[in-house]
Amino acid sequence: SLSAQARYAAGTREILECWFEGRPIREEYLIVNAGKLAGAGAHSYSAGDATRGSEEAARFKAKA
Repeated sequence: SLSAQARYAAGTREILECWFEGRPIREEYLIVNAGKLAGAGAHSYSAGDATRGSEEAARFKAKA
């Protein structure tokens, strides 16, 4: 919807302004911080890499 696009644009602008002004970015906008999952990503994803996957994925494959 147009309202969702406007919210997305406003959030993107806020992130960029914080970045260029050296201010911290709100936690809910972060995906990774200092090399570790952050924000919602810390609760929604398992750490891993693009080629080997996470330990959780490896356990799932072992069961299959």
